[in-house]
Order: sequence, then structure tokens, then C-alpha cells
Amino acid sequence: MSIAADNVLGTEPSHINRTGDAWFLRSSVRRDKAVMLRIDWTTGTQTLVASHEKVDIAGWMTCPTHR
Repeated sequence: MSIAADNVLGTEPSHINRTGDAWFLRSSVRRDKAVMLRIDWTTGTQTLVASHEKVDIAGWMTCPTHR
């Protein structure tokens, strides 16, 4: 995955899910606000997990026992 210079400050990997088949990315690519995406390791499919119309997603908490 390539990140343009304009999006570097609003884009960063977060974590890998428990089953290891996807990872999570805070991303501002092609967006006005940063969102949290789930990215499938196999297909590269990006699924929107969290967003807000007025603010960037800036932090993310995970639970190690949640599936």
C-alpha cells in the first residue's frame, strides 16, 4: 500500500485481528477526516469500521478477548 505525502499524518496501521486474516488502518486517504478501516489480508478489501463526519478517528481501543 502506498500513502501519498498529503495523507501521511492521518494514516497509520493499528493492529491485526485475533484470527490473523485482517488488519486495521486509521486512514485519511481520499477523505477529509481519518476513519478506521478493516483490510482483508487475502483480498485487500477495505471495510469501513468507524468514522465521524466532524472529527478524525484519532484513537482506537481493542479488547484481546473479543472475537
